[in-house]
Amino acid sequence: MKRRLALTAGTAATALFTTFGASSVAYAESEAARAAPAGTTATCYGNTCSGKDPNATGCSAGATVLADMVVLGFSAKQFLVRLSYSPACNASWTDIQAINQPDCYGGEYIWHEAVNNSTGAITRTARAYDGDACSTYTVMMSRVGRSTRACSTSTWTGTNHCTPWK
Repeated sequence: MKRRLALTAGTAATALFTTFGASSVAYAESEAARAAPAGTTATCYGNTCSGKDPNATGCSAGATVLADMVVLGFSAKQFLVRLSYSPACNASWTDIQAINQPDCYGGEYIWHEAVNNSTGAITRTARAYDGDACSTYTVMMSRVGRSTRACSTSTWTGTNHCTPWK
């Protein structure tokens, strides 16, 4: 029987640490692994960041998580999907990481969406797949005049999930 897991963005982090036993050390290590090297200066800002790699541009240094959610992958494996934001670059992206997985086969598809706050037009990045890598991220989108959200397709349930617009 397939098990469905539905968590709101506000409770995902709490559930991650209390229900699944993830340690803050492991979470901190994952944050450090995706961050740009110390002393890196961002090479873009706002619209000039759209379509670029957050690590290569230095935007991942000092990034914060605006929203997150837990989605189920193949064989009900759990993945943390985050809406990451760089204040230094005024840009955001979606990233995903396997939660407490000894192996990472059967990953998830993720993408990033932005809505123009004036016109309501929605744009989307290409989908990224983490495959057997345990984690991946999308390119960035500018937040100038836009709200953004992180999205994923659960390979367990076949349904799409997105964080709230931020």
